[in-house]
Amino acid sequence: MSLNNAIEAVYEAFSDVEKPEIVDGCPCCMTTDEYDALTAKPLRELSSEELSDYSGDVFFTMGSEADYQYFLPRILELTIADDADWIQSAEITGNKLRMAGFDKWSEGKRSAIENLWLEVVRNYVKSVTDSETAGWAAWDISSWLGAATLIPISVVPLLTEIEASPDVVRELYDMNLATIFQGKLDNPFLEEPNDGQAEVAAWLRDRFEGSTQ
Repeated sequence: MSLNNAIEAVYEAFSDVEKPEIVDGCPCCMTTDEYDALTAKPLRELSSEELSDYSGDVFFTMGSEADYQYFLPRILELTIADDADWIQSAEITGNKLRMAGFDKWSEGKRSAIENLWLEVVRNYVKSVTDSETAGWAAWDISSWLGAATLIPISVVPLLTEIEASPDVVRELYDMNLATIFQGKLDNPFLEEPNDGQAEVAAWLRDRFEGSTQ
């Protein structure tokens, strides 16, 4: 499955979610016009500017699980896209998925999200051509790995993909060297240790145990 197909599969998995008539929220966070804009056009036509504040503040000062599921395919598409106006990280999106009750969603919805994460990581690994591109890829992969531990989804398939690029593995090890021996990742979005972080940290340690201690 290609990354584009994985994105389309997310749209299909969430196609049964009805478009909300309105999005409730704090009037201090967005104007009435900005709230109205969220439901004024087809989902795929919503811009990064129109969705950015919602995707960051949902569950805190606006929105609900029902409307979040409606907007999620477009939020994920924008998170993946190279859009300078989109400021929400994969980790923020991963945390929102957890807050939205991901573990209680249907198998079809959860599988579509898990497959998308896999294709994103696979796409970054495939982009590596030399040590420089390995560094850039590792930076982005680290973000999506961290997000996976927040949702949480299994990191095992993601690590299997990453292992195909020894340069990326080395970059990830170096990036997280300060924390992996405490069982966590060096990522400011991951404030609390979790099982997924511990699993990634152990995986990285196992690949270089004894070489740097």
